[in-house]
Order: sequence, then structure tokens, then C-alpha cells
Amino acid sequence: MSRRRGVGVASLVIAFASPSVAFARPTARLEHERAEAASACPDADRLGALVAERLGYAPFRPDAASSIRTRFSRDGETLRAVVELVDLDGASQGRRELTSEAADCTELAESVVLTVSILLDRPALAVPPAKPQIALEAKEPSTPAAPPPAQSRVRFRVGAGALVGTGFAPGINLGFVLFGGVQSDRWSLDLEGRVDLPAHATYAVGVVSSQLQVVSLVPCLHAGVAFGCLVGGAGAIGTAGSEVNNPRHVTSFYALAGARLGIEVPLAGPFAVRAALDALASLTPTTIAVGNVDTWTTPPAGLAAGAGLLAHFP
Repeated sequence: MSRRRGVGVASLVIAFASPSVAFARPTARLEHERAEAASACPDADRLGALVAERLGYAPFRPDAASSIRTRFSRDGETLRAVVELVDLDGASQGRRELTSEAADCTELAESVVLTVSILLDRPALAVPPAKPQIALEAKEPSTPAAPPPAQSRVRFRVGAGALVGTGFAPGINLGFVLFGGVQSDRWSLDLEGRVDLPAHATYAVGVVSSQLQVVSLVPCLHAGVAFGCLVGGAGAIGTAGSEVNNPRHVTSFYALAGARLGIEVPLAGPFAVRAALDALASLTPTTIAVGNVDTWTTPPAGLAAGAGLLAHFP
């Protein structure tokens, strides 16, 4: 009788033996039943302690994925035990029935402990090593980078125009302007040449006239089609008398400074049209005299309104 039980246990070992997987210690939940007729067999706590003693660690954990189901019962003089391995999905991964004719449960319990130990060593129950936890840094959603500001393009420009003024001659005067310079989206700088036509006025002593020729530096700020400028220039003013005894022509130095407001409206292609109003102070007062009579003196300030056409390149 004892020899048959020894063979049965050896066969059981061979049937359950399988290569161990070199992972961390495997664990399982223990689901244990014991019939009253088999009260001599270990309860759940005792069975767990016996398995732990054999393996060298406590393999049964309530949070394990797989389960080991054991059941002790008695059928007449025969003690019976069932050991089953169940995976996470409830599918059976192996089931063995053990029997013993001994009066006590010692031999059957030893066989159950051995069977459970072998089942715990199966690859299905091996616990792979924990994967290293990668700390992910929380990042706020990135916003699209703002496009870089457009570079202001500097262009050359030339233009010409006509003006009408008062305060620069004895009468209303007409003149012409040529200018050239550079311009960006927000500023411009021009060198401007102005030539007035002679303007005449008749007095009791005769007819007097004057003509202005000035070169000015004109820096401006632009905002849309509007612009504002400072004007500073120097040149010459020529004066003359006619219908008088001993007429003379005199040329004197002339300087002016002031401000300009205007608009510049783009046309097709590189062209634009502009209109402006200048308020200019005379920095070198000039007097026209006929004989011993002073007939006209430049006012402290004058106004000039003009319009013209300009072109940008490239």
C-alpha cells in the first residue's frame, strides 16, 4: 500500500514539473475548502503555513492574479484532495486529485503541499520583475509659437511735386519740389530741394519781387497713410525791384525750420500720391528796400501746401 502511494507521488511530481522562470517569487490566492469528515486535514491557515515553510516565503496573497483551489474530503475510508490552478480569467491551468488510505491526513497533506509548491513554480504563476517606473513630467499643452515679427523693409524713393505758399514772398508764390530718400514702414528720411517762382508785389515806389531756393532735410514718422515730419533747410532768397530808379538784385542767405503733416496714398505698383501742409518759421528775416523805403519783410512764419507723386524702389 505504501509503495503505491510513493509511486503516485513520484508520478505527480513528474506530471507537474516544468521549467522555472527566473522571475520574482510567484504568488496566488488560496481558496480552501475542508469537509467536516476531513477535519483531520489542515485548514486554510495551516495549509498556508506548511506551503510557506516548504518554499521559504509566504506565497498566498489576497491581491494575487491567479488562484490555488484546494479541497479536502472523505469518501468512506479514503481521504481525497483536489488541487487546481486557476488563472486571472477563471480558466483552469491544471487539476490533480490525490487520495490516501491512511487513518490520519498527514500523508495526504504532505502530498497537497508538494503539489501546491510545484503549481506555484509554473510559468503561468511566475511574476515578472517590475518594470522601471518612468516619471513623466506633466507639461502644459504647448501653444504655437508666435510668428516672428515681420522685418521692416527699407526702400529708396524719389518724387516731385508743386506747392503754393504764403509768407515767403511779397505775394502768393508757386514752387516746385524734388526729393529723394529712404523709407520703411514707420519712417522716412528725405533730402528735398525747393525752388519757388518769382513772386511780385506793386508798391507806390515800384514793383518788388523775391524768389526762394532751399535744400531741406526732412525726417518723418508714418502711421498708415498719415505722416508727420520735421523740416529744416537753408538756401538763398533773391530780391529785386523794377519800375524804379536804379533797380538792383540782391541774394541773401535764408534758413527755415518747421513741421509738416500729410497723407501718402499708395497707387498701382511702386507709385504713391501725397499731399502735405508745411508750417515754417523764417530763421533769417529779409527786407526788400526800394531806395530808402522798406517795402516788404519776410514774416516770422509761412504756410505752404503741396501735392506730388513719388515712387519706391526696388
